[in-house]
Amino acid sequence: MNRSISWIAAVMTALLTAVLFGGPVYAQTPTPLVEHAVPGKPLNVAVEAPGRVWFTMPDANAIGFLDATDPDNVQFTQYDLPNSGSEPYDIVYDNGFVWFTEKSGNRIGRLNVSDGQIKEYSINTANSGPTGIDVAPNGRVWFVEQNANQLAELDPVAETIVELLYTPSFGQAHGELEDVAVVNNSTIWFSARERNEIVRYEVSSNQFASFSTRPPGSSILFAEPMGLTLDSTDTLWTVSFADSQVGRFAPGTVALFRWSPTPSNNAAPAQIAFYDAGQRWFFFYSEYDTGRAGWLSTLTNSAIAGTVEYPLSSPDARPWGVDVDANGCAWFAATEINQLVEWCSPYAQQTWLPIVRGVTLAR
Repeated sequence: MNRSISWIAAVMTALLTAVLFGGPVYAQTPTPLVEHAVPGKPLNVAVEAPGRVWFTMPDANAIGFLDATDPDNVQFTQYDLPNSGSEPYDIVYDNGFVWFTEKSGNRIGRLNVSDGQIKEYSINTANSGPTGIDVAPNGRVWFVEQNANQLAELDPVAETIVELLYTPSFGQAHGELEDVAVVNNSTIWFSARERNEIVRYEVSSNQFASFSTRPPGSSILFAEPMGLTLDSTDTLWTVSFADSQVGRFAPGTVALFRWSPTPSNNAAPAQIAFYDAGQRWFFFYSEYDTGRAGWLSTLTNSAIAGTVEYPLSSPDARPWGVDVDANGCAWFAATEINQLVEWCSPYAQQTWLPIVRGVTLAR
């Protein structure tokens, strides 16, 4: 039996064991994770190209860049922000520019990859607390304001910002907005962590539509949705930080979301990223409370195939941001151990069995 067939057999055995006997399978020793030290605490990451990773460094008031295209000569570059105390938070790469939010600085930043120059755009509302950010195909930059409870659009050409107040139809007004996922020029998603909602904004109608992550009658809350990502069909996926679940938006169901548990029930997944591997899809997520990196695998029809997680070098690593490059390498920001963590295919070592769980979707 060759190595690839042997590994597939091991994984299938683990999945069958988990499904039949109802629990994760544990093992020890080597992991496929590679850690790269950086001189600061990374928070969120954005991949420019394979081996070229940008990330925010709130404590250092800087944007970091890791060039790991040559594994034997990994290079780090730091770009200090013009104003102190800016707290760069989320980050996204688009067409030669790195865009990022300055949570305490109340600005949107843009770094030109070609020369390292930084340009900043002031937000209209004072102390708005910008967090999640993404870029539409037309170049417009969308972000959420956590303190002001607003979705906002930056036009880089006109250098104007339009803010849209998110006013829920019921309950508390403040949502603690966290992440943004742009589907196209017309449809924008964002997460409202405090309200346990995912919200869709339609540009053409200027309308918000809210979707609760708490299914009626469920004993699990599926609370605190955080990171967002889109699969190859533009279907939205998210993670429940409070209840350690990965969820797919399923508007045809009563619950609106189909949820799958992470292998660890106290994982606190923070961010999620998608990779299309052809016949199999992978959703990589950070486990903030357990110091692990995980993935959920599905078939192309979204049927769940299983989950795997690996420990980082410290259980107190506090991984947060995650992104995936074109080669299928996932990059995690391990905040408390000053590391960027790389996870490339094959996503498990043939010599050992990782934590694997067969999952049943919550209905």
